[in-house]
Amino acid sequence: MHDIKGLGLLRRDFLGVLPNLQDTLGKRFSPIRDTIISAFNEEPLMPTFEVGHSPAKHLFQAKASLKELLEAQDINFLIPKTESPPQWAANRELQGTDAERFMSGLAIQTWDVGDFLEALAESADEGWQEPNEAFMEWLSAKPAEWLQRMYAMLAREPETEHELDQLLGARIVRLSDGSFSTGEKCYFPDEKRRFIDIVPCVDHDVLETGNSKIRKKAARKLLEELGVSDIGERQLVGALLEKEYNSADRPLKEKPYLNHLRRFLKLAKDDFSSLMKLKNFRIFLGKDGRWHFANEIYLDRPYADTGMSDFYDIVGLPKGVAALGEFYETLPIDTSELIRFAKTLGARVHAPISKVSCRQNPEWDSLRRVPGERYASPLDEDYRIEDLDKLVAARNARVSKLIWRTMCSHGLDDARQGVLQASFRKNWSGGTRTSHSQVVHQLREAEWVPQGDTKFARPAAARAELLPDGFTFDPGWAWIKAIDFGREVQLETEKANAAAAEAVEARNRRNAAATELGLKPDDLNWLERFKEVPPEQRERLLREWERSQEPLELPEREPRNPDRRAKHVGAMAEDAPERKTEERTRSVSVGREEVKSEAKQYLRQQYVIDGSVICQVCQGPMPFKLDDGSDYFEGVEFLPELERRHHQNYLALCPNHAAMFQHANGTKDLMTEMFAELTGSELEVVLAQENATIYFTKTHIADLKKVIEVDLGNADFSSEDAQGSGSKVPEQRPAGLVVGGCREGR
Repeated sequence: MHDIKGLGLLRRDFLGVLPNLQDTLGKRFSPIRDTIISAFNEEPLMPTFEVGHSPAKHLFQAKASLKELLEAQDINFLIPKTESPPQWAANRELQGTDAERFMSGLAIQTWDVGDFLEALAESADEGWQEPNEAFMEWLSAKPAEWLQRMYAMLAREPETEHELDQLLGARIVRLSDGSFSTGEKCYFPDEKRRFIDIVPCVDHDVLETGNSKIRKKAARKLLEELGVSDIGERQLVGALLEKEYNSADRPLKEKPYLNHLRRFLKLAKDDFSSLMKLKNFRIFLGKDGRWHFANEIYLDRPYADTGMSDFYDIVGLPKGVAALGEFYETLPIDTSELIRFAKTLGARVHAPISKVSCRQNPEWDSLRRVPGERYASPLDEDYRIEDLDKLVAARNARVSKLIWRTMCSHGLDDARQGVLQASFRKNWSGGTRTSHSQVVHQLREAEWVPQGDTKFARPAAARAELLPDGFTFDPGWAWIKAIDFGREVQLETEKANAAAAEAVEARNRRNAAATELGLKPDDLNWLERFKEVPPEQRERLLREWERSQEPLELPEREPRNPDRRAKHVGAMAEDAPERKTEERTRSVSVGREEVKSEAKQYLRQQYVIDGSVICQVCQGPMPFKLDDGSDYFEGVEFLPELERRHHQNYLALCPNHAAMFQHANGTKDLMTEMFAELTGSELEVVLAQENATIYFTKTHIADLKKVIEVDLGNADFSSEDAQGSGSKVPEQRPAGLVVGGCREGR
């Protein structure tokens, strides 16, 4: 055999003349066959795939396509180590030929495409551990054309047709940056290769090298089987997210970010299922300069009037939460669309409602009595607004509106109670017991509903018509009914309606009684007013009315002797002194008129009700007005004994009571002492032998006591004893009856 080899005749076709194990030989020829086979196994006689010979026991047989792909150094790396470096055996002859029968009897091992696929899957798999580092170095050294041939071979071989799923987790797909990835994580590049820096794309050379269209097509087919797909908008966005939006501290690149944001908005609009992916990345820049997930961002002015800023000012900002950055105001993008996008992804626009145990529920005693002994498949579910007491104490209308909108987002439908209901169960057989949630109880008891600009009320005492703008209201909403909104108002309205009906009935009865007595309804009104007059004044009024009805006999006093009286009067007229004038020196009170004028201005400020000056005694309006439309009243000095003139030391009196005070004042000598002991607003006096009172405003009392203290040096009149400060319109007092051109005081 060695001589034949030396002659160059020991080729693959020569093997057909050698005895094989299937030949029928006599006993004396069998040793010859066995010796030849042994020689081929142990000595370098078997032709190899490459030019040369080797012992058959060191050779491996495989399909020609794998032999063409893997060179000697490749199989030396891939096949487990043997005594001698492994080599490829010469290609098999056609099955059934003598040469094929002889080769089958040798110790040639088989390592075919299936074994190669298994080696790829085992060494490059990233499932349980990182791929074999040495294997990845070996694979990385292969050129694009070699990889294309490998992909095409695996795709075309029937042996691997149903085994390619072993490669789904193997990093055997070369990317444009030279690295390797699994098929499902990368994409075919577009024709212009615009996104190779964004999306992990298959190396263009792997797909397009060489002139064999069949091989290119087969290679692409394998990559498709492994999960490689064309770049779509969803895939592009997903790659952008993975590459750019995992870090909280990356720098802002405004122009690229604007392009990315527009892609995010469009994808969310076109593909609702993409929202879940967008939620898992930090795509929003917060006011704190860091990148955040959508649920870490809260929205408020200038983007949306939510009240969240006021909310967090009161309860404190949680760690990792921030307002949406001011940067978005300057972006050339539809802000309303951006806000909708952020809300859809979970940006904070409502007060958080926590899920809690039922044990703090005011109705816990009822809930805990649900039937059942064993806790199998239990349910303990309740809801509350944390820190509601702080929110209510702040008296902040924006926070109240935030709570209102939060509840509107949860409880409009009677069929879907949600956060309005607490549920407790021990086991399925015992059933579930429900009650109003803690949220409902919290909102019922707190004064958080705005009623106008400054007032807040409990829901039961609130009126829908007093709600500020922005508080959308529907009495049919489930949460509105649950918190008893307007219930007390409704009860008051029902009582008022009942009272009104009763009043109408009483009026009808009264009118019927008046008709029966021969009176008019207005006569009854006058009688009701007359009941308020004290009995002694009724008698006096009646006497005066009776006197007014008696005809007065006016005095005539006719002269007994008209002629003589005329002569006497004429003589007296002739002797009357002439009207002359001359300058004389007389005493004049200096400054009195100026002080009196100032006093009238002061009194007008103190004693005006509904535009009219009132009398301090009768406490009714002045009897007439001057031509200029102002009320006429007398400014009468209160305490003449003061050494100086003070405009505060005057009273605003009608002409009638001015005369009484000056000329028929029964308490004139006691006035100073009585005023010192004054504790209320009315000073009791006796005028024209009748009891009366002088009404003072608190400001007038304070001013006058200070004036007396300074003028007389009397500490008993210190301003600390005054009954108030600041100018106020006098309290409206019940008007007296008009007597003698002035209202009679009480």
